[in-house]
Amino acid sequence: MIKSSSSCQELQEVRDTFRSYDDNRDDYWDIKDLRDFIYQQGTGESAEEIMKDADVDKDSQISFRELCQWYERQEMVAAGTD
Repeated sequence: MIKSSSSCQELQEVRDTFRSYDDNRDDYWDIKDLRDFIYQQGTGESAEEIMKDADVDKDSQISFRELCQWYERQEMVAAGTD
């Protein structure tokens, strides 16, 4: 299925944000990158808890794909469809 241009634009914006917090440019967020993001967003969430939930392969870092999958799960829970 081809996504609408707005969805593609949104995905590009999320990818750009991910890259902007990837301090060492390795295409992964470590705990420091995640803490920096959370601090800037002012959400007050626990970086450790997000890392625990989002790091599917348990390599102590989050890939863009893992972050997207985690976010989708959070949206499903919020919508009550989990």
